Amino acid sequence: MPRPRRARRLLVALLSAVLLLVVAGVGLVWFVGPRFNVWLVPPTPQRYGDTVLTMLDGGLHASSPQWHDERERARGAIATAATLEDVDAILAEAVQVAGGPHSTLVPARTGDTAPAPQQPASVERDGGVATLVVPEFTGDLAAAQAYTDTLATGLAEPGVCGVVVDLRGNSGGDMGPMVAGVAKLLPDGVLQTFVTGERRSEVRLTRGRVTGGGTSITAPRASPRLDVPVAVLVDERTASSGEQTLIALRGRDHVHVFGVPTAGYASVNQQIPLYTGATLQLTVGVTESHTGELLGEEPIPPDTDTGSGAAAADAARAWLTEQGCA
Repeated sequence: MPRPRRARRLLVALLSAVLLLVVAGVGLVWFVGPRFNVWLVPPTPQRYGDTVLTMLDGGLHASSPQWHDERERARGAIATAATLEDVDAILAEAVQVAGGPHSTLVPARTGDTAPAPQQPASVERDGGVATLVVPEFTGDLAAAQAYTDTLATGLAEPGVCGVVVDLRGNSGGDMGPMVAGVAKLLPDGVLQTFVTGERRSEVRLTRGRVTGGGTSITAPRASPRLDVPVAVLVDERTASSGEQTLIALRGRDHVHVFGVPTAGYASVNQQIPLYTGATLQLTVGVTESHTGELLGEEPIPPDTDTGSGAAAADAARAWLTEQGCA
């Protein structure tokens, strides 16, 4: 009877096709999965190390002779490493060469290590001047929204004729709530662009919502825009997302920056979780400001260098008075 034989052939062909798809899928996960921290079996120290070295080939300085030499050194050390922890120690040195000073390997957090307390965002009023303290920030969505709300609500209070944005000591974290918090001082549109090789990724502000940089979050009462003079305070500890917030403000009409040059970490980082629980923070690009300036590993200078300490705040207040806000 031909029909049963034909049905069996079709069934065998179907099962063979399914088997081929499964084998191809397993092969794809085996070779590509580790780049996304997906491992079919626990890796040996050597396979783990070689996988991360391939990731480091995407670093900002990976085309340099220094990285070529460092890669060879790291690969040789990984070949004799006994544990994954040994490999992480080797990679911690290598990442600085491939990505530069903004790159690092963050060890896995142990259960008994509590995160350090963070300074809260705050707004102080002195007459018509609103001073926004914009500190470093990491946290969940609820904490990010609360951070943004504090700054945005303070800006929306009546009678504000001038603003001080204090970014001193802001070493970074999540730029989304920082920029959203000062959204009322910024125009809608592209705030800055992250440039990674040929790829360009825009940070945009649209009716109080920041997208493309950190957590996408919306500031309350962001419209209408507050068109008043803005003094920005920075110091040598203003870094990373603190510098990104500076870049969003810097170079605009009625904005003047006081203090000392920043830390010089305005480059673009990619965070990659690793098998050991460590996190690879790899610098892969630079930032293009809304004025077209490329900013990366050089400190950003203030408009007026006042030195550190209270002199920056005093100069900012004097400038705001000159602009007609007291």
